[in-house]
Amino acid sequence: MNFLSKYICNWYQSIFYIWLIFGYFLNIKIIQTYINPYYLSIFTIIFFVIYEFILIMIHNEYLEFTLQFMKTITHILPYIILVKLGKTNTKYAIENLIIVTVLYLLFLQYIGKSLYQVYLVEPHPKTWYDLKQICYQKNNYLPTCILTRFIN
Repeated sequence: MNFLSKYICNWYQSIFYIWLIFGYFLNIKIIQTYINPYYLSIFTIIFFVIYEFILIMIHNEYLEFTLQFMKTITHILPYIILVKLGKTNTKYAIENLIIVTVLYLLFLQYIGKSLYQVYLVEPHPKTWYDLKQICYQKNNYLPTCILTRFIN
C-alpha cells in the first residue's frame, strides 16, 4: 500500500497522469470520456498553496528552496499541461473530484490517520535530506520514496 499517498494532491496528480498517458497519449476512449482531471488540477494548486502557507507563515517553518521549487513545479504542472492542451472543459470534472476525494478519505480511515494528523502533526520533508530519511521509515505512504530506490 506504500504506493498510495497520504497526501491528497498526490491522489489528484495520479489521476491526471493516468488521464495524460492512457487518455491523451494512448487515446483510450473510455478514459478520455469519463476521466476529467481539470478540477483535480485546480484543487491540487489550491490545497498546495494553503498547506505551504500554513507551514511557512503560521508555523514559521524553513523549507529548502530547491525542494520547495520542485514541489511547486510538480503541483502546478498538471494544470499548465491541461491549459496548453486546451483540455479545460468541465464535463465529469466535479464527479472525478468527488470520487477521488471520497476514496482518499476512505484510505485515510483505513490506515488510521486523520487529515489533521497527516498535514499538521506528522513530520513532512523540509529538505532533501528529510525526504530521504522519511523514505527509510516503514509505512510512510509517500510514493515519491519509490523513486529514491532508483536514485540512490
